[in-house]
Amino acid sequence: MTQQLMFRDNSITSLTGASQQALPLNGARQFLLIENTGNANVGVNISGSAAAIGGTGTLTLVPNGTLILDHVVPQNQINVIGAAGQPLTVIEA
Repeated sequence: MTQQLMFRDNSITSLTGASQQALPLNGARQFLLIENTGNANVGVNISGSAAAIGGTGTLTLVPNGTLILDHVVPQNQINVIGAAGQPLTVIEA
């Protein structure tokens, strides 16, 4: 029997311009999708540390860039940073 994943939409309609939590610690996380739906770069830190564009451990997503992780997915808190008011799609399962 195939296991069914429950997808949770944790999208952010308006980033703050400072490092902020996109997802809390989740030991059961099996899938992660983060898509930059805005028009400026977004930083994503999957290590649980603060996100900083160009900073250590922070991945930069260009506009329309997508990060998809399946099976090997960080369980830590996920932090993001981007221009204030910018949207960001965040989905986990």
